[in-house]
Amino acid sequence: MSAKPDPHLRMAWWNTSLAPLAKRRDQPEDLEFALSTIKTLILRESIDFLVLGEVSSDLLAHFVEALDLPDFDLLMARRPTGASTTT
Repeated sequence: MSAKPDPHLRMAWWNTSLAPLAKRRDQPEDLEFALSTIKTLILRESIDFLVLGEVSSDLLAHFVEALDLPDFDLLMARRPTGASTTT
């Protein structure tokens, strides 16, 4: 008998603070920690949907390449708010 699929959507939200508007904090050790955390959330916690806050486009591209997770798609959803609306 096969197991029934889980009808629940498993989601994680993480405000990474890697690329806030004030000052980026994307040192190599920060990136390794982020990659390890993302991998744990996806592989061990079996999340279906991951939202990352305060992360730049280039960091997202780095994560996608480094993690090599073919079952996940990347969706960028950005909207200027707060201080990011001023130049």
